[in-house]
Amino acid sequence: RGLKTLTYGENDIDLSAVEQLVEHGQVEAIGQAMAERVRAGGGNIKEIIDGVEKVIGQSGLDALASRPHPGNLAYFRPQELAAAINRLRTLRVTG
Repeated sequence: RGLKTLTYGENDIDLSAVEQLVEHGQVEAIGQAMAERVRAGGGNIKEIIDGVEKVIGQSGLDALASRPHPGNLAYFRPQELAAAINRLRTLRVTG
């Protein structure tokens, strides 16, 4: 939904404090990355980020898309993915 809000399922993630996000394609790619890791089984934050970076490194950003994508995804840093996950209000952490 733009640069400042990511809709993830029924949740809105406020990204207004993540100033390094500069284009909508980054937010779209982060949302796709989060969904891809949920389909892959999640894991701890390091495993999620490492898994996403591996997928992108091997197959490119379009590999994150769950359906054919028009190509408007943009690369993001691991820190921005971590920031989005951290801001997910329904996130449950287990020990």
